[in-house]
Amino acid sequence: MIVLYYYHIPKCGGTYIHLNIQKIMKHFDFMHRNRQDFTPALQCSGSLQKSFFAHPSSSHPTHLQHESCNVNNEEREDLQHFYKTIPDLKKDFVYIHHHHRYPGLKEVLPDLKKCIDRVKQNGDQFYMFTCLRSAIPTITSHVNYVNQACPNQPAISFTEMIDEEVNHNFQSKYLLYNCEFYKQGKWSTTKEDIQEILNIMDKVYSVENIKEIERDFKTYFFGKSIPWDRNKVLATNKIFTPTRKEKEELFKKNKLDLWLYNYATQVL
Repeated sequence: MIVLYYYHIPKCGGTYIHLNIQKIMKHFDFMHRNRQDFTPALQCSGSLQKSFFAHPSSSHPTHLQHESCNVNNEEREDLQHFYKTIPDLKKDFVYIHHHHRYPGLKEVLPDLKKCIDRVKQNGDQFYMFTCLRSAIPTITSHVNYVNQACPNQPAISFTEMIDEEVNHNFQSKYLLYNCEFYKQGKWSTTKEDIQEILNIMDKVYSVENIKEIERDFKTYFFGKSIPWDRNKVLATNKIFTPTRKEKEELFKKNKLDLWLYNYATQVL
């Protein structure tokens, strides 16, 4: 069994990655139904996709009501229970998509570690990954998305991204806490906490080098015959861009994200 675990950080190529993995799973199941094996390791038991993703009540993260960011006990227990069942699944491939409105990796780390250890003890593979993006392009994408794709929500400016502390170091906070950090605004976010999460990651990709995902999947897991759509998924056009002065201020306010991107993409 091969377990693919994708922790989906917003505005970091996630739709592109998620849709391509879904295509792979559908392709595999089609081949399985027609008894055409395309990998020598098949147990002939198909694949399983599990998406831990619930839309917030507002599609504008900066203006989320804090109750829309809460993870309720049912969602928390759903994820924790699934961790316990993964090692005993009798599937060839398991794809886990971990996104909005579920606990962040800091909270689930003990249960997730146990799950990973049990899967590997069974002689199966567990491949956990995420994808990051350089800080300023991430912020630029966020501002354009909110202002173009969320017409019913208040507009957002680069000034707000600079002035409102809750928006600083978004990728680091989301890695640790998912979107729950919005409900209070201030959460402990240290390099030590982040490094502990990165230690369980097999690979951290970057939007700037996103082609590596296709290469790795074809080389290590699925073979060259799998479908992969290389067209970018663009939710919006880049209409709004920060001024030089705004970029300088954004760099100052997002130093942890800058460190995260450089550290993770160089080490992993």
